[in-house]
Amino acid sequence: MIGHRWVLTVIACAIPALAAEDEAAAKIRQLMTAGKIEAARDAAKKLVAQRPDEVSNHGLLAETQMALHDFEGAEKSIQWMLDLRRADPYGLELAGRFRHATGDSAGAIEMFEAAFKRVPAANVEARARVAADYAEALRAAGQIEFAKAAVATALQLAPGHKAALTVREKLEANKPPIP
Repeated sequence: MIGHRWVLTVIACAIPALAAEDEAAAKIRQLMTAGKIEAARDAAKKLVAQRPDEVSNHGLLAETQMALHDFEGAEKSIQWMLDLRRADPYGLELAGRFRHATGDSAGAIEMFEAAFKRVPAANVEARARVAADYAEALRAAGQIEFAKAAVATALQLAPGHKAALTVREKLEANKPPIP
């Protein structure tokens, strides 16, 4: 039987490593927000090299690669995520974004549906983000009524969600999808 002290020791040892990883991830997000995408990609590569079994690290790398239009690299990073954890909501969400960016609307819709089902109900922001991405994929596929329903879901979850509002504006303006 494992004693409480051993468990507490393991947790205490893990906390600094997790905190350092969270700091590194926050730095990568700051670099991306500041438009320093190449620096963010380089930092994400280092993070993946340090902790290759962490799904979210591959996700950060995939996000930077997609921002740089390195779709081959993004595809590999996303595949790593799904190989590590097949039903990971973040991996499925990024797979949906990748498919949408590469013109595979049907594949994007499928991935966003799977991601939305797996995002915990308590994670309202993530659910709203996936619903907004799903709405955009539906709009791009010409499924306007379904897109409107997905936007309504996103805005019900997070009333001021920027991406959902953008998709709603496109739908209201009857803007055709970009081929």
